[in-house]
Amino acid sequence: MIRRSRGPLLHLGRRDFRTYESKWRIGSLPGRRISGCRKRGSDVQKSLIPVIESRTLHAALSCPHLISWIWSGRVAIDEAEFEALRREVQYLSDRQQILDCVNLYNRGLDRLDADLIRAAYHPDGIDHHGPFLGTVDEFVPFAIEVEATFAATHHGISTHHCEIDGDVAHAESYVHFFVQMKGKPVIGAGGGRYIDRLERRDGKWAIAVRRLAMDWTFEVPSSEWLGPDWAKFSGRRDRQDIVYQRPLQQPDKSM
Repeated sequence: MIRRSRGPLLHLGRRDFRTYESKWRIGSLPGRRISGCRKRGSDVQKSLIPVIESRTLHAALSCPHLISWIWSGRVAIDEAEFEALRREVQYLSDRQQILDCVNLYNRGLDRLDADLIRAAYHPDGIDHHGPFLGTVDEFVPFAIEVEATFAATHHGISTHHCEIDGDVAHAESYVHFFVQMKGKPVIGAGGGRYIDRLERRDGKWAIAVRRLAMDWTFEVPSSEWLGPDWAKFSGRRDRQDIVYQRPLQQPDKSM
């Protein structure tokens, strides 16, 4: 429970906090009307004490003013509930960082960007990719060489499962890829799974060991069914691709 030290009490539900955060005021709340409180959040806090039950703790902490009350010591919070919330937030942060790492690798492949690929691994990372088995320093040029044999590539992640135990995580990421063959109207496609052991070192999650399980491949004919006008909008496989542009600019209408 969160309780401020003085003033009248007000029980707020999840919906109430969403109203407070989105409108920056509390005027009329479900089942309760607070007179004289149609002001911005900084004024409202002078006349209200939030009393927040555990079921609304997540919603409460999404409210910026309540967070500032907690850190300034003006609000007391049940330590057990706060620690449980801290662990949950840390877990969600870890999961997102791990997924970002997996996606970073795929982006590096499609842009032939050695730096992006390398950033997904720890310096002593190991990769077992089909016939290849070696260190990240050996793997990066191997991956660039293989991907460069195609005119274009697309790698994507679908199902992603992750188990975290402290600073070590084990993940399974389903990967699907499509490659445009050079010199012939054929698309190669395949699917597999990245089986990873990731480690958090100095606050950064990266791959320590990766193994690829290849599940299927096939080929299909390709054609420019959208027409030739779309060809000039193709992406690039270097740092001239528009994804690197900062800030992103609107193209000239004459293009």
